[in-house]
Amino acid sequence: MDVCVLNRPLDLQEQPRIRLETEAILSILEDCEKGSIVLIVSDVVMAEIFATRNTPRRDSILEFTRVAREICSVNDSIREIAANFQKGSGLAATDSLHLAMAQVARVDVFLTTGRPASAEGKGIKN
Repeated sequence: MDVCVLNRPLDLQEQPRIRLETEAILSILEDCEKGSIVLIVSDVVMAEIFATRNTPRRDSILEFTRVAREICSVNDSIREIAANFQKGSGLAATDSLHLAMAQVARVDVFLTTGRPASAEGKGIKN
């Protein structure tokens, strides 16, 4: 789950797509709390959250991460994978790190509300 996902429930809910995404995210977080889904976050996600200047928003996002079972840390291998993702894909460095962390952690699903949501659409292969 990237920070865009964790922010979604705090966004204005006027657009149907945003409301649907929020419902889905809150349902997933509820399943994480029950233990039926394992949420893994990274130190990259945590750094992005702590960079949020709006303190009440930051505190709410941090509350969502309390159900995480694991925090993955960046290492040289992850940096190398991220650099390879970034080459020719046009992905931002942070997005490349998110995907590299997800690959190394062997997650089944990586959630983002950002666009494009598909790594394959950016030429990234597993």
